[in-house]
Amino acid sequence: MKLHAFWRRVGGKMKPFTQEHLNETVQRVAARDDELRKELQDKLQPSDELVEEQAETLGFAKAIPLLDKNAKPTREGRRLLETIVRAEAHPVLLIRDNTVAFEILSTRRRDTGTTWISRLRDRASTINGVIPAVGRVEVSNHPDYTWVGTGWLLDHDLIVTNRHVAREFARRGQQGFSFRAGLDGVSMSCTLDFLEEYERSSESTFIVESVVWISSYSDTDVAFLRLRQEPQRTFPSPVPLCETTPVEDAFIATIGYPARDNRIPDQRLVRRLFGDVYEKKRLAPGQIMRVNGDEIEHDCSTLGGNSGSLVMDLTTGCAVGLHFAGQYMTANYAVSSTKLAS
Repeated sequence: MKLHAFWRRVGGKMKPFTQEHLNETVQRVAARDDELRKELQDKLQPSDELVEEQAETLGFAKAIPLLDKNAKPTREGRRLLETIVRAEAHPVLLIRDNTVAFEILSTRRRDTGTTWISRLRDRASTINGVIPAVGRVEVSNHPDYTWVGTGWLLDHDLIVTNRHVAREFARRGQQGFSFRAGLDGVSMSCTLDFLEEYERSSESTFIVESVVWISSYSDTDVAFLRLRQEPQRTFPSPVPLCETTPVEDAFIATIGYPARDNRIPDQRLVRRLFGDVYEKKRLAPGQIMRVNGDEIEHDCSTLGGNSGSLVMDLTTGCAVGLHFAGQYMTANYAVSSTKLAS
């Protein structure tokens, strides 16, 4: 692959992105985090390798100009720069034995991520205290899926997840909520597996005994499930809700089960960020970007299976929200803890 294929001829010379171009993007992406911004500015240089690698990851055609006649990034150039920075700024970590593993399973070639690794190490005991409470929502007799999202213990035996997750296997009837009919008309069933980790075959599965509540479409995307108590088995400790209103810029993390999502056009970039490992318990740090009534906006890296993920405050370990949707590489959304408490 020829490097000049990604640059537009300007003034008779081939010009790559400049450090100024890259720094402007870093400033925009990491505007709320001085420490992370400094790391990215120090370690990300507009090298030939950086441009070639990311352009190849995004599948850019060789003829696409990345600079305009004024030597400013084109729309494609801005997209390239932003994906370079966002992929480096928002790592996704493995979880092993229900503890955070300080390894970034991706195909990145640069030593970024040290800011977040350092922060997570400092908060490891807090993080590890809540990881066991997060599980994968698994279904039997469903015509299409074996699992449908993430859920976590809000109380002793009470699981919170999303409405759109629960509606895959349950419905509201005249007598309350019940499991839907599945294959051959046989009722579906649901379990929570609190493990499902990378390179680990063991499981910690509990049966969902009943569907307590599924919100209406006019309300926030929330559902509650109750687990069956089994003899000589104990549930993980529940995650307490944050009692105060979430605040912008707070350091947080999502814990859940990102799934392969073919709806995202930049599949090579997804593989690069998630290390081509899906459906297993992962942790992704970030910040609260905005608080809007009952919803919060955050910038943790998520995929489809993260629906229902715990959004935890990294300082206190309490639940700041319930992840329910996202726009890839742009923003993610969660129901706030204050709404869940109400």
